[in-house]
Amino acid sequence: MNSLSTKPSPMRAWLELVRLPNLFTVPGDVLAGAGFAAAAISSADRLALPQVALAVIAAVAVYAAGLIDNDLVDCAEDAAERPTRPLPSGRVSAAAASRARAALFLIPALVAVSGVMPPAWVVVQIALVAAVLVYNRIKGLVPEAGFLLMGVCRGLNLLGGAALAGFFTGGAGEPAVAAAALCWTLYVAGITVFASHETRRAPGAARYLLALPVAALALVGCFPGMAEAALVAAAAALAGTAGVVVALRQCPAGPDPARVPRTVGRLVRLLIPMQALLCLATGGRAAWTAAASLLVCWFLAVRLGRRFHAS
Repeated sequence: MNSLSTKPSPMRAWLELVRLPNLFTVPGDVLAGAGFAAAAISSADRLALPQVALAVIAAVAVYAAGLIDNDLVDCAEDAAERPTRPLPSGRVSAAAASRARAALFLIPALVAVSGVMPPAWVVVQIALVAAVLVYNRIKGLVPEAGFLLMGVCRGLNLLGGAALAGFFTGGAGEPAVAAAALCWTLYVAGITVFASHETRRAPGAARYLLALPVAALALVGCFPGMAEAALVAAAAALAGTAGVVVALRQCPAGPDPARVPRTVGRLVRLLIPMQALLCLATGGRAAWTAAASLLVCWFLAVRLGRRFHAS
């Protein structure tokens, strides 16, 4: 009876493989990009709910596929350093993981060839999948490039949502959207640098440089024509900066294989309230509904983060 009750759950192994709490941080990239771009470009009427829904599904699929691909590429390293991970422990077979990776990468491809999405979105998805695949294969060879590529992946997610609102068509507010995507990119790149110190000493005060990209979101509201979105950009910057400082203060300089992954999870989940605030740039019922939905995602991610590591 005891052996049956303690038998590892296959479902849990798969949820560990795709870092379940992190999945809840992905839809907001698309929603924030669409909402913020719609406000910056004055194109809220271009947003179509079916397109937004498909973009969210595709973004989550690429993220999950990328995480599975990451573990497949790193299986030998994980066997030595993280033997309890799903693949090296044998709880998920490499063959099954490969099939799941292929199926998940197929989802954005099917959405792209359906013809219902703007061409700019398709281009962003191609760039995103390429960035994911390259990141997983060079992060150990050229760590600095790997850190940046991870950030680029999340920045592209934001631009994927922006493409639904007419980004890449030459609107006056496009520089502000690009600047927001750059802040997103640098923040996630910084989280990746911090996560790399799970098994080696992390920098001391230099860790707090991670707050700079989210603080810089406030400057995005200073771009010409951003009067309506300036407040939400400033609020997102304030929330993000405070959250980063609090999270890092509660984590030692390292190494700490137990506490660093939890802190990484908190830093990644911090994207969600910032996403919710950027969604409010357009105002209206749809924006408030999107923001409320993201706060539900935040709650679920926090609860699940207590049971699953984010890195």
